[in-house]
This record gives sequence, structure tokens and C-alpha cells, in this order.
Amino acid sequence: MARGCGATVGLVLLGLGLALAVIVLAVVLSHHQAPCGPQAFAHAAVAADSKVCSDIGRAILQQQGSPVDATIAALVCTSVVNPQSMGLGGGVIFTIYNVTTGKVEVINARETVPAHHAPSLLDRCAQALPLGRGAQWIGVPGELRGYAEAHRRHGRLPWAQLFQPTIALLRGGHVVAPVLSQFLHNGFLRPSLQASTLRQLFFNGTEPLRPQDPLPWPALATTLETVATEGAEVFYTGRLGQMLVEDIAKEGSQLTLQDLAKFQPEVVDALEVPLGVYTLYSPPPPAGGAILSFILNVLRG
Repeated sequence: MARGCGATVGLVLLGLGLALAVIVLAVVLSHHQAPCGPQAFAHAAVAADSKVCSDIGRAILQQQGSPVDATIAALVCTSVVNPQSMGLGGGVIFTIYNVTTGKVEVINARETVPAHHAPSLLDRCAQALPLGRGAQWIGVPGELRGYAEAHRRHGRLPWAQLFQPTIALLRGGHVVAPVLSQFLHNGFLRPSLQASTLRQLFFNGTEPLRPQDPLPWPALATTLETVATEGAEVFYTGRLGQMLVEDIAKEGSQLTLQDLAKFQPEVVDALEVPLGVYTLYSPPPPAGGAILSFILNVLRG
């Protein structure tokens, strides 16, 4: 996902559309052995922003997958169920606690700036950027290499297995979620969406799709199958990357194959801030962990 001057414009994948914002998903483990109450859990919990994606993450845990496996599977699902929130053309930050070592690490795979961005790009921040005309803001996608790095360090199940539930969802007749429909019907966003190539994906003629309308994305299913089979590198150094660069160049993007090939996630220590008897671990910039820590300490007095 690319960000510029408060506007967020992100490529979902291969012309499938633009995505806004980023999902936050957490997998929490507990060794608490007390009986479960109505809102308690004994071993693990997966919290995505939809039931179907939370269920996919839980199923991965039940297949003896690691918490990181479950997180990746749920995120892949969310890119389909709520594409207005995230997509494979965006970026991701993992904050991972290792109960064995007691260490907390952060994998930063947020988007970076293409090498050949326009020198005057930031000068345009004072101007209003119409939605659908922001291809110049598209950053180097870090999402898939972030997943791959997290899986390499903490995964347990085969990579391809994490994609299969979402591929099955797409092949089996996926429908529009209520939140996505609300986004498409937003009076401010609708004209720009309708005037863009997104119309082919999210409109039925001149009308935005409604909840429970079928949402067949065979091209995305095929793309996920390719990534599942060939790994994340097919997106960065293979044919998917080539198709991606060619597609968004038509809209004015400066992203190149060299940008994709050079992108690497960063593994850093989490910020560690005491909060009374607790310790808050959060990701450093470009995430907002430092600001969150400051706010919570101010509230503590």
C-alpha cells in the first residue's frame, strides 16, 4: 500500500484494484489452564476482522500450525474478504513474542519508496489528490516477503498450506461482505471508484456491489495458487512481478522490477516500555508504537 500526504492508495494485485488501510491481526497464546469463561480461551485465539478469516486461522492452529502460520493464513484471507483494508500489494509489520526465549521481535515489511520517484512528489502534498489518480504514490510492496520472512523464522506448516483455505474460498463462490459494500457505496469514494478500473471488479453496471452479491475473482485465485506453489519470490523476481510493474506503469507508477528485487524485510527489536507492573512491547517507526507508549504513559499520569 502506498501512502502520501494523508491519502492512502494501494495496489491489491495485477490490476485487481486498489486497497485502503491495513489490517491488524493478532494471535495470542496462553498457558492459563483455568476453566474457560464465556470470553476466555485455554490455549490460543485468532482475531481477524471477519469470522471466516478468524476461522481459517483457528483451523491452521488445529492442524498443528504455529501462531505465525495462523496469522499468515488469516491475513491472506482478509485480503480477499476485506480488500478495502489490505492486499498483497501492501505492507505488513509483525510483532512476535517467543515464549521460549522471552524475546519480542518485529518484522518490518512496510512499503518503501521506489528508487525513481519524482523529485517534486512531496511538493504536491498541499494539493488534494483525487482518489484513483495516485499511482505515483504506490510504494514497493512488502507484504509477501514479510510473510515469507515470518514463515521462515517461525512457520511450521508448508507455505502452500497457508494459502489453500483462501483459494478454496475464492473458487467456491465468495460473496461481498457488508463492510466492503458500505465502502463501495460511500458517497465520497463512489465517483472515483466508478471512474477507475476498479469498476470492473466492484460494480454491477453502474451500481456498486451489495452484500451477498457474488464476487468471482478467478485471476486472484490463480495468482494465489502461483504464490502458494512457487513462493513469494515469483512476486518479486518472477513473472507476477513483471505483470505487476507493467500494469501499474500504465497509471503512472514509477515502480520497477529492480525495486521489487531489492526489497528486504527488516528484523528489529521491539520497543520496550514499562507500564506499571506491565511491559508494553510495540513496533518502532514506521509503526506507531512509540506514540502509543507515550499516550498510555500520559494516561497513567
